[in-house]
Amino acid sequence: QTWAKPKRRRRTKLQMEEARRLKAQNFTPTNTYTRPHTQKNLTVTRSSQAPALAQGNVARPYIQQPVSQPIHYLRPAAVVSNNDHLKQPYISSVVWRKLKRNLSNLTIVKLFSKAERDRLKTTALHVPFSQEELKLLYQTLVEESRTKRPIDSNPAVQIVQIMKDNAVLIPKILKALQHPKRGRQESELLRTRDAAAVSDFLKDASKATINVAVKMPIAFPRDKTPDRLMALLRDREVYGMSPMSSRQGRSSFKAVANRHLEDALIRQSEWTDCSGDISSITWTGPDSFIGGALAHSDTHNMQYNKPGNLLVGSTSLDVIRSYPDHRVVRPIVANEGDKENANALESMRTTQSPWLYESVVSTAYCELNGFSFTASFDKTIKIWSASEDGSGMTLRGTWPHYEKVNFVATSPHHDRIATAIATNGNAVRVYSVDNNNISLSPYDEFCGNRSGEPTDEMGNQAKWSYQPATMQWGKSPGVLDFLLVGYSPRSISGNDSDVP
Repeated sequence: QTWAKPKRRRRTKLQMEEARRLKAQNFTPTNTYTRPHTQKNLTVTRSSQAPALAQGNVARPYIQQPVSQPIHYLRPAAVVSNNDHLKQPYISSVVWRKLKRNLSNLTIVKLFSKAERDRLKTTALHVPFSQEELKLLYQTLVEESRTKRPIDSNPAVQIVQIMKDNAVLIPKILKALQHPKRGRQESELLRTRDAAAVSDFLKDASKATINVAVKMPIAFPRDKTPDRLMALLRDREVYGMSPMSSRQGRSSFKAVANRHLEDALIRQSEWTDCSGDISSITWTGPDSFIGGALAHSDTHNMQYNKPGNLLVGSTSLDVIRSYPDHRVVRPIVANEGDKENANALESMRTTQSPWLYESVVSTAYCELNGFSFTASFDKTIKIWSASEDGSGMTLRGTWPHYEKVNFVATSPHHDRIATAIATNGNAVRVYSVDNNNISLSPYDEFCGNRSGEPTDEMGNQAKWSYQPATMQWGKSPGVLDFLLVGYSPRSISGNDSDVP
């Protein structure tokens, strides 16, 4: 008896395509999101026994599935979850510029309450994408755009390079991020950002106007175990200001206490672009202050002169303003012999401002009359009324002097104002403020005994003199009307080498 080997049958191309289609329909996504409960169960029917085919190529039974109930992948942003409060907001660059422009208007800002203004400073309004989020988003961009680029230390630049003038990729990227096949690590991006935030960020990237969070170095507190402040206070009571440990390489109590207080300071606001170094600051209210800054005003550096010498600020509004009152007409400078001075050129005079801003070196505030005072090298004292919130101030009067004014001092016990100028004779004045005509307020002049014109051994007039260097009103009950003035030798010509 002879046995015939059964003939194997292979599936046709049509059968293979049908099998792949059925396999794709049977795919069940494994993610944390729930399928709709309205979807019906799959049913399997067998028309006949599966025929024996070649090894590894077995005919599959046909699977019937209702066409009216296709499988839909749910968008994570549309699912109501307890973690929705973790979504971080993102504002596009166009909306952000409009918002900043409106918030810079004091009229609009005054419409907000203090609680609303504080909320604008928090992250409840806008949170830039972090470096970790940028890396996850960049991985998706590389896969979808089919570019081979390694991730460097700045993924934001690479995202801009891929998305620049390529906004058509945005729907594709969003669809890829929401696909359930996406890896768990990359899906972490949608746990902190919704689809709208990612879309706005990609639109900004296509215009190269993205706003990226900068990683700030974290200043960890020092180990206070060996230098605890309370322990130092006990050591100070026992050993004094310089205990035995200070001779063993440890810091003294004063150094450690100052360091402890400085570490507790936290910067709240910062303003820049003033005319020069800040020389004086005075509080005029709970949230308002005035300040003065130095300015380049000598004949050799007048080209660097700029406004910003007189300031008024507000901590509640987080704003500072500059006033152009302490200024003079820019003088005409001549060349110094054979040396050419750049400020003497006609081209320099025509291109520079006609005003020369002078340094504001002293400020003061009187609680009794509510006036603020500013002293400047323009030889004047100006009297101001600052607003309670620090949004501005109004000029009330001017007291002219015949030399540069270095100091202005007030007292909390009376309304008399003391001023001091850079001269040796009658350098100190004490004003009694006349509210009806502040600019013509009466004053008395004073001069120190040794501040007269000094002479050298030959009887010639010296090139220096004693001038006021500091000034304070008395604070104790017995000396409230006393004005203490300190003098120092100063050069009359401005050359410090003239002082012996």
